[in-house]
Amino acid sequence: MEIYEEWLWKAQHDIEGAKVLFEHGNLKDLSVYHTQQCAEKALKGYLAYKEHLIEKTHNLNILIGICCEYDKLFSQLLSKTFFLNGFDVKFRYPGSDLEPTDAETETAIEYAHYILEFVKNQITQ
Repeated sequence: MEIYEEWLWKAQHDIEGAKVLFEHGNLKDLSVYHTQQCAEKALKGYLAYKEHLIEKTHNLNILIGICCEYDKLFSQLLSKTFFLNGFDVKFRYPGSDLEPTDAETETAIEYAHYILEFVKNQITQ
């Protein structure tokens, strides 16, 4: 398995985990964490496919910017990455927001799944 395929494999597991955590456990805070992780790993998978050195960042906006340097079509994902960015930490610790709403969680799952499928499509073209 190529390294980019490993990134995509991990991203696929994150989106599947996000769905299960929400649908079967109503664990929205954990679910959105995995949506962010899915998007991050999908974008890093694309960069690995392009043989770009993978940056040690969780910031989706940085990653999407680099992906856009290879393919301007990635700019279509900006609103989705903007929405997901920060879910890696936002609900992980005590504070004012303990968990996202159902609507936020559903949107996060939809966006992460879309990003993953978009990346897969760009790699297979």
